[in-house]
Amino acid sequence: MEGVDGSPGRHVALALVMPLSAVIGLTLSAAFGLSIMCLVAFAHMGWKTCLMTVNNDIYPYAVAGSVSGIIAFGSSFGAVLFTILTGHLFQRCSYTIVFVLMGFLHPTAYLVFRLVVKGPVTLRQAIHADETS
Repeated sequence: MEGVDGSPGRHVALALVMPLSAVIGLTLSAAFGLSIMCLVAFAHMGWKTCLMTVNNDIYPYAVAGSVSGIIAFGSSFGAVLFTILTGHLFQRCSYTIVFVLMGFLHPTAYLVFRLVVKGPVTLRQAIHADETS
């Protein structure tokens, strides 16, 4: 279960880049704003890749597919909610508040992830959880 021990460093590094998105709405230079957007997009895709593969490090292969499906559902549901929220915020304020909010979601998600995920799950734990539900 090496990935559980090795992933936090990557997650932290990528999550700490995300608050730079707060600068995007405040910048006067289009080139600088676009550069920050590219950096933030790169960090987000790295974050997403680490997040999608960490379940293979935590869960046994017998349940990894089910966990991936649950993650995909949660990601899609979150995207729908965030799209609606973004529309409301843009209509009432501006995109600046969206970029600021976006910048702090990844670090917050990392903290929640570390609080919830304590370590690898054994096959016995996964089967027991399946039997009780």
